[in-house]
Amino acid sequence: MFKTFLSRKFFSLLLSSSISILVISVLALSDSVIAGVMLGEDAVMAICLVVPAYSLAGFGACVGALGIPILYNRAMGEFNKEKADRCFAFGLFMAVVMGLILYTVFMLFGDAYLRFYEPSTSVFNAAKDYFFWYKYTILLLPIMTLMDEMVLADGDETLSMVSGIVQIVGNIVCSIVFAKFVGIEGIGFGSFIGTLVALLVAFAHLLRKGNSLKLGFYFSLKLLVDVVKYSA
Repeated sequence: MFKTFLSRKFFSLLLSSSISILVISVLALSDSVIAGVMLGEDAVMAICLVVPAYSLAGFGACVGALGIPILYNRAMGEFNKEKADRCFAFGLFMAVVMGLILYTVFMLFGDAYLRFYEPSTSVFNAAKDYFFWYKYTILLLPIMTLMDEMVLADGDETLSMVSGIVQIVGNIVCSIVFAKFVGIEGIGFGSFIGTLVALLVAFAHLLRKGNSLKLGFYFSLKLLVDVVKYSA
């Protein structure tokens, strides 16, 4: 099964991709489990109020990121490095903009969003504390999603897999540690730290010898249409 280069590459990419997708589910699930074990029922309900916001942010991140590696690899296949660089630069621009938009929306309307569910005072206060730091996780989510996909597309599936594992393990460990000191706010902070460290690991690809990604910012309406089409 693993005798040829293509078969080894396929299963290596499959494992890395599976871990990347697993991260999105594990982050929300692990926070709920930690809250239930360490803090009780109100903390679990508080986190459940925030999960739809995280799902919305994940959707926005995927719309702006999943199409980029397709366009990037197609340009590289055409031996058009300049076009490929523009694709990645466009992805970085959209990831930063999407992160800032999501963060700003939840900063301005986060409390109103939580009150929409008509929670009890204790659940609302817990959700507000958890959401405070989770907004920063949402801020990083689009660029984290993009870098995961681009590192994988650039052939560095090992680092992509390490980044996903770091995010999962870092989130769980940090959330448990900080929850002991500051309660549910610590779980939100742990998720942010885990995501930040994983993002730094993904950016380490730019320092590796085989890296072909070039940092920059670029915008094009035509690229926007293509990215949304392929992401969808």
